[in-house]
Amino acid sequence: SNALLEANTAELRADFPDYASQTWIERAPAIAQVEEQTSASLGIIVGIVMLALVFGIINTMLMAVLERVHELGMLMAVGMTRRRVFAMIMLETFMLSLMGAPFGILIGTGLITYLGRVGIDFSAQADALEQFGFDAIFYPSLNPEDMITVAVAIMITALVGSIFPARRAVKLKPVEALRHV
Repeated sequence: SNALLEANTAELRADFPDYASQTWIERAPAIAQVEEQTSASLGIIVGIVMLALVFGIINTMLMAVLERVHELGMLMAVGMTRRRVFAMIMLETFMLSLMGAPFGILIGTGLITYLGRVGIDFSAQADALEQFGFDAIFYPSLNPEDMITVAVAIMITALVGSIFPARRAVKLKPVEALRHV
């Protein structure tokens, strides 16, 4: 992080006042700008993926609700409150995402570990990469904090995406739902 970088540079400057100490950002502002633009681009890509995820979850949970109109009508007819129906759909979504998270983490960890060993070859762009001090082979690494953040973000996104189908289930009229086959 930049705070750690600044702290280490300040410590070096204090320990060795006769020598010049610069952060990589001070030394190569063009690379810092590329890193900043890359982070912004990555944020946009993650946003698009999360938006696609929301629509996928809405579609999946809406189909789950529409397939069970009769059952939901039966539950409401025997006294299940609309609040409980809403909570049931939300809980189902949460449980599905909770069960899916370990599989996603396992697959992602395996892929990143494999690519971290063999690397991703960007030889076609080697000249451009070398101008910025990058190697033509990229070795991705895994940050456990990022994995947890993404898993939690996906679970929250799943819950947000299931609000519409849950509201649709709540709006069912028990008598009409019981006629649905």
